[in-house]
Amino acid sequence: MADSAARIGVLSLHNSKETKAILNAIDALGHETEWLREENTVVRFGDGDAQFSPDVDVIVNRLLLSNSEQPAEELGLAHTLAGIRPMLNAPGATARAAHKTAGAIALLNEGIPVPKTALALSNAQLNRLRGEFGEEAVYKTAIGTHGGGVWRVKTDDPLTASVGKRRAFLQELIGRDRDTPRDLRVYVVDDEVIGAMFRYAAESDWRTNVARGGRVENASETAPPEVLDMARRATSALGLDYAGVDLIGSGDTWYVLEVNPTAGFKGFYEATGRSPAPYIARQAIELAGGSVADERVEQLASTLDDSVPACKPVPEAESSESVVTIGFTERVVVSGSSGTKTVIAKSDTGAASTSIDLRLAAAIGAGPIHTTLARALGEFETGQDPPRRRPRRRHRRRPVHGRGQHRGPDAHDSPAPAGTGHSEALPPRRQSEGRRPRRGGRRGVSPHRAKRSVPLAGVVFVLLERHLGYIRVYHELYCEMYQMLVPVDDDENRALNQARYVASLPDAESAIEATVLAVAPPSSLGTAEDVEFAEFEAAMAAAAHLESQGVQVARRVGDGGVGEEIVRIADELDSDEIVMGGRKRSGVAPLLLGSTVREVFVSTERPVTITGTGMAFDGGPRELLVPVDRNVERARQQADYVAGLPDPANNVSATVLYVFPHQDYAGAPPHEFAEIGAAVAAADRLEAEGVAVERVATGGEVTRKILAAAEDREADGIVMGGRKRSGVQKVLLGSIAQDVMLSADRPVTLTG
Repeated sequence: MADSAARIGVLSLHNSKETKAILNAIDALGHETEWLREENTVVRFGDGDAQFSPDVDVIVNRLLLSNSEQPAEELGLAHTLAGIRPMLNAPGATARAAHKTAGAIALLNEGIPVPKTALALSNAQLNRLRGEFGEEAVYKTAIGTHGGGVWRVKTDDPLTASVGKRRAFLQELIGRDRDTPRDLRVYVVDDEVIGAMFRYAAESDWRTNVARGGRVENASETAPPEVLDMARRATSALGLDYAGVDLIGSGDTWYVLEVNPTAGFKGFYEATGRSPAPYIARQAIELAGGSVADERVEQLASTLDDSVPACKPVPEAESSESVVTIGFTERVVVSGSSGTKTVIAKSDTGAASTSIDLRLAAAIGAGPIHTTLARALGEFETGQDPPRRRPRRRHRRRPVHGRGQHRGPDAHDSPAPAGTGHSEALPPRRQSEGRRPRRGGRRGVSPHRAKRSVPLAGVVFVLLERHLGYIRVYHELYCEMYQMLVPVDDDENRALNQARYVASLPDAESAIEATVLAVAPPSSLGTAEDVEFAEFEAAMAAAAHLESQGVQVARRVGDGGVGEEIVRIADELDSDEIVMGGRKRSGVAPLLLGSTVREVFVSTERPVTITGTGMAFDGGPRELLVPVDRNVERARQQADYVAGLPDPANNVSATVLYVFPHQDYAGAPPHEFAEIGAAVAAADRLEAEGVAVERVATGGEVTRKILAAAEDREADGIVMGGRKRSGVQKVLLGSIAQDVMLSADRPVTLTG
C-alpha cells in the first residue's frame, strides 16, 4: 500500500466545512477520496459477503449524531459500514461521546474528573436535587451541539427532566467567579495533542461556543501540560481516534466538560493557526497502510481549505417534461418625439399591442411608440433550449402594489381585455420629503412603500408581467434606502445583538437606514417629550454600534403601550423590516417569546426579525432558508420579503424548503417539490428577481427538518410565513413558526 494511493472515504450526510477540509487534505497528501453521502452510497450483502460502493480502504466517521433527527438510524448506518471497512471514530465510541452523561460516566470510570452532575428521570426527582447545586446551576440536554440545549438557571426555578424528546440534567456551574466565562478546547488526533485554545464567552452570552460569538485565544503553549494530558486521556477513555475536548478550571482543579467527536475547525484554526484536517487525514491514510511525510502535514495544517472537494457526488438529474415558458424580458430603447429612454420590458407572446407607463410616455413625447431597439434580449421561446440565467442586474423593482393595498381607480387591477395583452400603468406616486437617497445600488421596493421615495433622474424602467390572468405594471422611478426599525428594551446585550444583525447585512453602510427606537412605558415615564434618547443606555449602545459600522442611524423615543407604539412608528416611517430581540430565557422554560414581540407580530403585516442573544453574524452575501407550507399567499409573502432585500440578485441566495409532515418512514411517498404549488410559486418569484434558488423537498418532523436544513446549509437566517388568520382571532402565530423561532440559533424572520 505504501507505493500506491490509499482510498479514504468520509462518512458525512451534511455539508460541513470540516468534512470538506478533511477530504481536501487527503487529496493534497496524494491519496484518493470519496465523500460517502446519500447520493452515492450503496451496501450489498448476502452469500457470506458484504460490500459497499464506492469502495474505500478506511472510513472517517463525521456523522453528526448530536444534531440528527434520527440518531439511531445514522448510528446503525455507521455500524453497518464499520462492519465492512475500518472506521476512525467507531460508532459505539461516537455514540457514547455524543451523549453527555454516558460520556461523563466513561470518563469517571477512568479516573478523569467531571463536574458534579445529577440526572433524574422525573420532574419531581430532578427538582428535589436542585438545592445541591447552590443558587445557580447549568441545565443541559443529554444530547446537544454548538451550545444548544444548555442553560444557566436559578435553582429555585422549577425544571423538567426532559426538554422536548431529550433527557435533561443539572450540572455544577464552575468558574462563576470569572468576569468573562472561559473554558479550554484541546484538539487530540491519534493520541497526540495538536493544539489548544481558550474560548471566552461573547458579551451577550455566558456560553463560550464559537458558533455563538465566543472569542478565542491560542493556548497551545500556555495551557498546563497536565491539562493537555488529561484531554489526551479523555479521548482515549472514550475510544475516539480524534476529538475536541472541552475542559474548565476552578483554581488549580480542572474538569472535563465533554468530548466532542465532531468538533469544529474554524475557531481552533483562528486561534492556533493550525487545521486539524491534515492530521486526521494522515491518521486515516496510515490506517489504510499508506505513508505520509510529516513535514507535508505541517505545511498543509497552516491553511484551512474548506472549499467544496472535487469528490462531492452530484445528484442524479431527474427526468421531467420540458417546461414551456412564455414571454421574456429584454432591455429596450424607447424613442419619442422629445427624447429616448432605456427601459426593461417584458414581452407577452399573446399580446396584440404594446403599452408603456404613462409617465414614461410623457417624458419621451410618445403618442404611438416611434422606435424600439432591443438590447440584452431574452433567449427563449417554446421548443428552444432552456434559458440561461440572465446576467444579474441591479435596480430590479418589486410590484408597487401589495397585499390588500388600494391602488386607485387608474391601476386597473383586473384582467386586460382579450387580445390586448396589456393594461394601463399605475398612477404617479407623490414624493415625500426628508428621505436620504441610497448611495449604492438600488433595491426592490417593499409592496407597502412605493410612496416614500426620492426621484432618480434619467432612469425609468417598465416591466409588464402576466401573472394568474392579471397584467401587473412595474416601474422604476425611485432610489430608496431600506428602512429598518430597531426597537430595544433595557437589555444591552439584546440591543447590541439587534444592531449587529443590521450591520451584518450586505451593503448595510450604503443601503440601510436604521431607526433605533426606545419606548418609555407608561408605568415609568410620562411622554416622549419628557425624556431624551441618551437616557436609554441600551438604545445608545445599539445606535453607537451601528454608526461605528457606517450604517445611517436615526434615534427615536416613543411612549405609551410598547407594542402599540412600535407598530405605530413602523407605520409612520413605512419601515421595510422590524428587528426585535425577542427571545428571553427563563428557568421555567428554556426560551420564552416576549409578549411585546407577540403583540407586534400580530398587529403588523411588516416582516419582523427576531435575533435573540448569543448569535454570531457574518457579513457579506446571505444564505437564507425559506421553509413554506401549502399556503400560496404566505409563500409569496416570504418570497416578497427576500426579493425586497437590498440588491437581492447579488447579495442573496435562497433555499426554498417544503417538508412533507412525518413522511420519513420506509415506503413513504416520493417527496416531489413540484407537487407543492406554494413552494414552486416562491421559488419562481425569487428566480424572477435573479436570486439563486435551491428547491428542496424532504419528509419528517417539520420543525426538526427546518432546523437541520438551516444547520446543514449554514443559513444566515430563516424566513418563516408565521401569520395565520382565524375567525376567532384576527391573526395567530403558527406553532411551527413559534417552535422554529424558539429553537433556532440564528435570526428568524416572520412574514405573512
